[in-house]
Amino acid sequence: MEYEISPKGNIGIKKCGGKYIDIIVPMCYNTSKRKENTMETEYMYWKTICDYFYKDEFELSNEVIKDAKTINHVQYLWKCASKEYLKNQDIDDMVEMWTNLNSLQQKTYQECYDEFRSYLMCVTDRMSINRWLHLQLLINKVNDLVYDRYYKEYDWRNWVNEILGGFTDKGLVYKYDLIYQEEWEEQILPLIKQAQRNED
Repeated sequence: MEYEISPKGNIGIKKCGGKYIDIIVPMCYNTSKRKENTMETEYMYWKTICDYFYKDEFELSNEVIKDAKTINHVQYLWKCASKEYLKNQDIDDMVEMWTNLNSLQQKTYQECYDEFRSYLMCVTDRMSINRWLHLQLLINKVNDLVYDRYYKEYDWRNWVNEILGGFTDKGLVYKYDLIYQEEWEEQILPLIKQAQRNED
């Protein structure tokens, strides 16, 4: 029986009339066509984002309200960066991604935030879907931890207005999210493109 790569990128059995029956292959024989890495997923993409996250304005101060705003800021920009990255990932890789949950044992939001930034710096030149997942879980845990601290010290009902800027007249959209989206589009993306041009 003869096997060929089907138009879907899977190993398939070619039949008469040019038709294929796609079959599942073991992980070690993953022959799906990998989308070529675009400029958005190369080293300069992640290095520029990492350098941006190390600006003074993103340092934490152990002041809960200020730190919560900073963490929310970074989390939103990370979401923007992730959307671009995930556009170019192979679905076969995504369904098999994993991370070691035992590595998520940080007790404070400062400790977890430090781990997020240092790990991002470490993997700027070797980003993979597994490493992205680890970073995603880290920044989400940072947000959970700072919210827990805020909840203990302040009235949780003020979180939306005080930390997220309240809602806009566009419905369930936070004021600060609009500001951070503009920052991503008008400041960070141009920095990335310029860095990639310089690298070329």
